[in-house]
Amino acid sequence: MEIPNGISTADLASLLEDAPDENTCNCSDSNRLSQAQIEEIACDVLDSVMDELNSEDCTLVHKVICLMAISRFKLWHESLAENMIEEGIPFDLVKGWLFDAGKLQACGQLLQSVSVSDDDFTCAHA
Repeated sequence: MEIPNGISTADLASLLEDAPDENTCNCSDSNRLSQAQIEEIACDVLDSVMDELNSEDCTLVHKVICLMAISRFKLWHESLAENMIEEGIPFDLVKGWLFDAGKLQACGQLLQSVSVSDDDFTCAHA
């Protein structure tokens, strides 16, 4: 393949004609949720659970939701790393996912060390 020394004005004009309009190239047009939508969904889920509980149980339920979310997030990181290893991806590219799984494990352990009530069955030192 030969690399040209230059490009003609006609070629540039042709490329410009075929280029999408800058107003049509908008990454936010994807089907992904926006930050505001994600936060609203998370708040709605928590609010709907909390609305059904008496106030004495709310804190412990919040803690259990956090622990479950952390556990799932940790498992997702571990599974992703395992799949990458099985696909033969170099460990240098995989280890970040495992480091993050370890950080999530530490988050869960730290949260378990915080008691939120006398009957906190999740508390590691109870």
